[in-house]
Amino acid sequence: MSKEYIRDNGRVRMCASNVAKMNLFEGMYYYRYRVWENIIDAINDLKKHWYIIINLFIVVILPIVYPIMAWWEIKKAKKELKNSKR
Repeated sequence: MSKEYIRDNGRVRMCASNVAKMNLFEGMYYYRYRVWENIIDAINDLKKHWYIIINLFIVVILPIVYPIMAWWEIKKAKKELKNSKR
């Protein structure tokens, strides 16, 4: 019995019908390449939307950083005042 896989543009389609026809070694070979394709696709998506990710990071980090920056500037200003009064 020959295995006829459903293909999309020369690639074996990831569907239950194809996976059910595979033996263990074919499954390992197939999933190895599929995992790397998914990782590469995720990296390409991040490259396309990097500005959204950076803006979200800034929005999340600013409420933490602003109080620290204000505390640092207040401390520095008090130290300058103390040194200028001498």
